Amino acid sequence: MNLTTLLRTLEPLTHQRRMQQMVQIGRQSRDNKALASTLNQLAQGDFYQSCLSLQSCYGSQNIELINQSLSDSSCRIRSLALGLIVLFGDDNQLIAGLEAIPTKQRSHFLKQLLKKRRYAVIERYLTNLAIATPLLRNFYT
Repeated sequence: MNLTTLLRTLEPLTHQRRMQQMVQIGRQSRDNKALASTLNQLAQGDFYQSCLSLQSCYGSQNIELINQSLSDSSCRIRSLALGLIVLFGDDNQLIAGLEAIPTKQRSHFLKQLLKKRRYAVIERYLTNLAIATPLLRNFYT
């Protein structure tokens, strides 16, 4: 399925049905490289297309696509990607995500990690921050 066909297929659907369809397409993309490529093209599109590609990650759990969205120019896209990486990312991916996002969003990300009880990630991030910041290093040791 190419990008144009995918968008045409989704166009007549209601929002709820469109989101369900994207999750299903995400699941299918795990085994279908052509469909995964189409989703990567979708992620390069406008805001609407980026949102659709991120919705597919609920089915595919495609961490690469989620990480790519962490550096999007849209704050809303970055926020959606943060929610997904908290759900599907391992500790290293979460640390990389924390370091990749703008400073203003880090406190929100840390709150999400706290809600999901990802304490080891929070502690590791704060330790790395303390080591990298001379002023904090004195308080941490």
